Amino acid sequence: MAVPVKVNKISCPTTAKILERIYVRWDKSLAATSYVLERKADDGDYTIVYSGSERNYIDDVNSSWNVVNYRVKVVNTDGESGYTESEDIEIIYCEIDSKGLLYPYNFIVDFSQSQFDVLPDVKDTTEELIGIDGEYLIETLYEPRLFDIVANSQIVSIDERMKLISNLGKVFNCFKSSERLFRYNGKLYKAKLGEKPSIETYPNWITLELTLKAYYPYGYSETHILSDSGTAENSGDEEIYPIFKITGEVTNPVITVNDVSYTLLYTLAETDTVTIDCENKTVVLNDTTNILNYWGTDFPIFSVGDNTINVSNGSLKTYWKDKYICL
Repeated sequence: MAVPVKVNKISCPTTAKILERIYVRWDKSLAATSYVLERKADDGDYTIVYSGSERNYIDDVNSSWNVVNYRVKVVNTDGESGYTESEDIEIIYCEIDSKGLLYPYNFIVDFSQSQFDVLPDVKDTTEELIGIDGEYLIETLYEPRLFDIVANSQIVSIDERMKLISNLGKVFNCFKSSERLFRYNGKLYKAKLGEKPSIETYPNWITLELTLKAYYPYGYSETHILSDSGTAENSGDEEIYPIFKITGEVTNPVITVNDVSYTLLYTLAETDTVTIDCENKTVVLNDTTNILNYWGTDFPIFSVGDNTINVSNGSLKTYWKDKYICL
């Protein structure tokens, strides 16, 4: 038996909902005696959540998470493999789905009473403009999106009503402490609790009025993933920055975006992964080593519409989110 090679793929969703579960699966390794699965929440450290011969794991979503990741390695008597990492899993705390139900309570949204408007004059920021006569301050007004949601429960018993009220409190506390993800009309918003929620209880149902404010002036889609060459469609309203991940045994891979070529002057081993973050302008090997000097100075931007991507050699994955104007 030889030192095992890392598994090819770990599978899990790109989003998960509060009060639900995450199902994690990974590919089989013929050299495996066991597998070790680790989890990282937000900016914390990886910790072991499973060790054994099975190739799946079910995790409960913690109410403190915003983003969670998993990674798995193979173990046998001769050693252990490198890690295979999952994509980011964003935690959604509240959602109005396509049927008009308010998750996680499954209340029926009363759209005639609800409002999805913009509040003026809430948050001012300033930017500096360097001009011929010095610096000028530019005032920019970010008007947060207001979600004033009125919803009614379906018919519930007294016991069910108490459980619903308990779940209401859990989610209210999350939105009160920090910005959390809210999904509406297929878009994700970073929102925070506005006014104090109003709850009215009746013998067989509950009426809820929940106000959420999205201070960030944009909404965005869930993560899109393209493997190797192809077309990345930006369906949003704004230009966006992709993230590229190159893996495999390859020398000087070239990524071509909309007929402009970008070269990584570096030789990768079979187990290496390079992450190119075009927004933050970073190039990192195996999540630890800065190799920006091997990339160059320019980073591609995806325009609205179709963007063509080609890779000369190696395996490439491209990640992006559509960005929408919410004002």
